[in-house]
Amino acid sequence: MNCSPVTVRKWRKRWKTYEGVIEQTEREIDSKTANKVDLLYKIKEVLTDFPRSGSSSRITNLAKDRLVVLACESPQDHGLPFTVWTHKELSAQAKNMGINISSSYCGII
Repeated sequence: MNCSPVTVRKWRKRWKTYEGVIEQTEREIDSKTANKVDLLYKIKEVLTDFPRSGSSSRITNLAKDRLVVLACESPQDHGLPFTVWTHKELSAQAKNMGINISSSYCGII
């Protein structure tokens, strides 16, 4: 699976730590005090990566979504004379829309 041993150990430890929580939810499903949706939420909680260190994102998820929509549109739809977005041009158009983003971060998104 192309995972490093460190990654495998991390996730094995995570599953072992939360094993009781998952089993408890399964028992609650059997006794009808919980449902499968509750189990899915618990599993999602286990699989969700912990917050990473460092500064928070300077761009909102809504702005990221708007940027993706923009990137899927043709530059010519915005009156531009080219047919393919570059990171630089995408960043410039995003700034026109009120999204302050660098061209390199456009490439990452």
